[in-house]
Amino acid sequence: MLKEVHKALVDSQVIPDVISDFTPTIALDISYKNRKVSLGNEISPSEAEHEPKVSFSPPNPDDLYTLVLADPDAPSREHPAKRCWRHWVVTDITHGDVKKGKVVTSYHPPTPPKGTHLHRYVFILFAQSKSLRHLKLPEDRGGWHVQEFADQYDLKPEGANFFVSQHE
Repeated sequence: MLKEVHKALVDSQVIPDVISDFTPTIALDISYKNRKVSLGNEISPSEAEHEPKVSFSPPNPDDLYTLVLADPDAPSREHPAKRCWRHWVVTDITHGDVKKGKVVTSYHPPTPPKGTHLHRYVFILFAQSKSLRHLKLPEDRGGWHVQEFADQYDLKPEGANFFVSQHE
């Protein structure tokens, strides 16, 4: 299963558009109502209107994790001037329960512009080396660099999943 995740990330160019190459070690289970996120399946903006349910099984329940949701195709994949658009950031997650984490950037549903092709919406789970309880990010969500964020806060990618969406 995790080899399939890596292949899908490479095939869809999430690696390197969003994050440098890594080997996933944790599976991310993500669902919107009755729609499961599954390595590039299409989910409409209306289906993803509300925060998804995210779960994972960490090797050590007390370890800290950060979950990021980003759109590398803002405003379009052909002209990603706002790559990446930051849709959601939750830090200090324990026990694989995102609800127990600290919301740094509140959830913003997909809003691909009219006339653009499919946008990729990428979830990345990072292992933290220390608490990020006091983390603050800029108000502007566009032009955010996930890899630079990971490097700055010593975050190690452990899992990922993604879906695609287009304007309704």
